Amino acid sequence: MTLKAPADAGWTFLEGELRAGHAPPLHIHEHEDEAFYLLEGSMRFRCGEDEFDARAGDFVFVPRGTPHAFRVGPGGARTLQVATAGGLASFIEAAGVPAPRHELPPTSDVDMERISAIASQHDMVVVGPPLG
Repeated sequence: MTLKAPADAGWTFLEGELRAGHAPPLHIHEHEDEAFYLLEGSMRFRCGEDEFDARAGDFVFVPRGTPHAFRVGPGGARTLQVATAGGLASFIEAAGVPAPRHELPPTSDVDMERISAIASQHDMVVVGPPLG
C-alpha cells in the first residue's frame, strides 16, 4: 500500500497493490467511513451481513461502524482507498514495514495478535477472522 497523504492530513488516501488472497480480518472503523475504487482485478467483500464480488471499475462504500473484510481475487488487485479520517493511514504506518523497492514484498505470516493490538490503538476493532 502506498499512502498518498500522511496520517496527520486528517484523512486517508492510498493506492493498494494487493496480492491474490490478501485478506484482512473482519474489522470496524469506529470514526471513519471507507471507500474502495477497484482499478484492476477483483475482490470479494463482506460489509455488514452482505457478501458480494467487485471487479475493476466498481466502487464500494463502507460506512463507519460497519463490520467489513475483503479477500483479493486470484489475479490480485489494484485499488484506490479513501477514509474520512486519518486512523487507517496511521494504522498502516504503525503496522507496515516500508518496502525497499516498488514491488510486492514476499508473502509472510501475519501476526493477528499484533495486528489486533495496533488496530485498537488506531480506532479500529478486529471482530472476526478474514474472509475464507
